[in-house]
Amino acid sequence: MLKLGSFRRIACGLGLMLALLRTVAANPDLLLVPPTRAVEAGEVLELTVYVNNPSGGPFDVVIPRVLRAEFASGGGLQRIEVRPLGVALGAQLAIAPQSFSTLRFAVTVPATASGTVSLRFTDLSTNPVMFVVTPSAAGAAAAAAGGGPTPEVVKGTSLRGDSLDLESERETVRRHVSTYEPTYFLLGPVGGWNARLQFSFKYRLIAPSGTDPRWWQSLYFGYTQTSVWDLNGESKPFHDSSYRPTLFFFRDDFHLKPDWMTRLGIQAGLQHESNGQKTLASRSLNTAYFAPAAIVPIGDRWRVWITPRFISYVEKEENPDIDRYRGNVEWRIRVGRDQGLQFAATLRKGRSSGYGSGQFEFTVPLRMVPTARRSAAGYLHIQYFNGWGETLIDYNRREADQYRIGYALTR
Repeated sequence: MLKLGSFRRIACGLGLMLALLRTVAANPDLLLVPPTRAVEAGEVLELTVYVNNPSGGPFDVVIPRVLRAEFASGGGLQRIEVRPLGVALGAQLAIAPQSFSTLRFAVTVPATASGTVSLRFTDLSTNPVMFVVTPSAAGAAAAAAGGGPTPEVVKGTSLRGDSLDLESERETVRRHVSTYEPTYFLLGPVGGWNARLQFSFKYRLIAPSGTDPRWWQSLYFGYTQTSVWDLNGESKPFHDSSYRPTLFFFRDDFHLKPDWMTRLGIQAGLQHESNGQKTLASRSLNTAYFAPAAIVPIGDRWRVWITPRFISYVEKEENPDIDRYRGNVEWRIRVGRDQGLQFAATLRKGRSSGYGSGQFEFTVPLRMVPTARRSAAGYLHIQYFNGWGETLIDYNRREADQYRIGYALTR
């Protein structure tokens, strides 16, 4: 059991972190605005970037010391230089809480460009923009005569006249891959030093072609792997691992909801879960589930995510009484801000009295911690587990309560 003194230390630590986090902010949103008119080839084009800080704390934007853009046209993909206007390269600008500012930049449109083109900054996290370039006889002649710098053409890049795609093959795959369950690595001292690690992702099988996807364009393959690692035992063995491939339908917003709700979505699918063991240590089950998901606002940028999961056991031969300990409903609740601290709980009530479990998690973006860099990725993750069946092999056992702390890549 978690001792009272340890609980008080954890509570004091959480209180201190909450106090510190009120003074820091999340990453801003950067929006590159396209020109509203046709641009002449060879022209020096001025572009505006809106920098929005939606958080409750200040944020500093640093202008990179090297600033470039990729320019795609029917003739190929080129890299061109970007010049900030009114600020210096390497300058640091403060954006007030819940406010926005604008930055202006200048780029020289290649003299040989014409037609519809695409441009994006490579050293600032902005969106790409598209616009029309009209040919310029004077600019083309100057470029042919060697007057002025020649943009660097990316070797090995060839674009058809009807293609302005700036995405690499890796970025194309990234459009289908997204986060699913949390991904983390945590350490804890209860029962000897141990670690709990989880890896998870989902893959959209068919990308939608419009704003209103068909049902088959909302089909996903998901995979989650959770392991408990005994760091005290001889040879440091893994106590147990759970592998969960899932095929499911997911729509995050049906646009049918009451006024007091921000979003109402649904997830439903089939999941296999097993621990990869053999003989007496083998555990596996197949389930079908239905999980509505609601988001309710509760103040300035704070939300509650409520996701009950209703579970039917399709096959459970290796652990026929698992529903006695897990039950048929799993409640997942999160409270917090999209880009801020969050508290989450996963609650199970077994079908028999006295059985069930609770897993409670607190996550803080590392960029919000005063001693960390504002550009730091990931989260500080604190987890507490109480109840039956932390691992699949121990589904019918109750061990000492576990508390762990570590790093989360996603939450």
